[in-house]
Amino acid sequence: EIGVIDRDVTNFVDKDVNSGIEYSYRISALTPIVQSLKSSSNRLTLIMSKPSNLKTSGQYSSNINLEWTDNCEYESGFRVEQDSGAGFQVIAEVTSNTQSYIQRGLKPLVFYKYRVCAFTTTDTSDFSDIATAVILIPIEDVDGNQYETVAIGDQIWMSENLRTKHYRNGDSIKNIPKDDDWVSSTLGAYCGENRYGWKPEYGTLYNWYAVSDIRNIAPAGWHVPTDADWNKLEHELGITNETIDEFGVRGWNSVGSKLAGTQFWRPGALTESKEFGSSGFNA
Repeated sequence: EIGVIDRDVTNFVDKDVNSGIEYSYRISALTPIVQSLKSSSNRLTLIMSKPSNLKTSGQYSSNINLEWTDNCEYESGFRVEQDSGAGFQVIAEVTSNTQSYIQRGLKPLVFYKYRVCAFTTTDTSDFSDIATAVILIPIEDVDGNQYETVAIGDQIWMSENLRTKHYRNGDSIKNIPKDDDWVSSTLGAYCGENRYGWKPEYGTLYNWYAVSDIRNIAPAGWHVPTDADWNKLEHELGITNETIDEFGVRGWNSVGSKLAGTQFWRPGALTESKEFGSSGFNA
C-alpha cells in the first residue's frame, strides 16, 4: 500500500518512483470495516522527460540568461550545470515548474557551456542539449583603439579591422604610402590612408612583414588568425570538409554574405542574400 485517498477521488500521484523501472498498480475501495476486491493491475515504465530547447542570452552584459522547456509533470525541481573548461559542475537548483535561471558576475571572453536536468527526491532525468554562451566586451589595442567582438562557434573574433600604428611593445610600424615603395619593402609596414577609396572604417592594411613580426600587431591576449583558425570559421559558417582545404576561392555566396555586413558593399549577390551580416563578423 502506498496511499489512501478520500472518497470519490479518482486520481493519485506517486512521486516515489525512478525512471526505467517497471511498476504495477492496483486499487481497491474500502470502508472502516470492509475492503473491496482489488482492481486488475496496470503496468508501466516511467520515463522522466528531460528539459528541451535550452537557450542562452545576455552576451553583452555580465549575466547569462538561461531558458528551457519543462517537459516533466512531477519534477521536484531542475538542476543547472556549467562547464567553463574543467567539466560540468552543478551551479544551481531551482524549484519545479521553473523554466529559467540567471547566472551573474561571469568573466568576459570565456566560453561557458550549460545543461539542465529535471529531478525528484529519488530520480534524475537525462540532460537537455548543451547551450553555449560567452560575455562579449570591446578590446583595446596599444594605441587605445577599441574593437567590438563576436562569438562564432567556439571562437571569438574582432568584428572590426585592426587599425593600430604600433606593435604590441609600442614600437612604430612604418607607414609606406607609395605603391612602388610598398612592393619593394622588406620591412613591416602599413598603408591605408593614402590608398585610393580608403575609408577609416576599413581599418589599416599591413604587409606580411608586419603581420608576422615577433613584436606582434595583435592586442594583448589575441593573435593573427592562422589558416586553421580560418578553416574553423569557414566550417562553422557552412563550408564542407571536402571544400575547406581547396586552394584559392572556395565556398558560396551564402557564406560570404554571413561574413559581410557593412554598408560599403556594392549591391549584388552578397547584399541581397538573407544571410547578409548574420554572423556579426562585418567584413
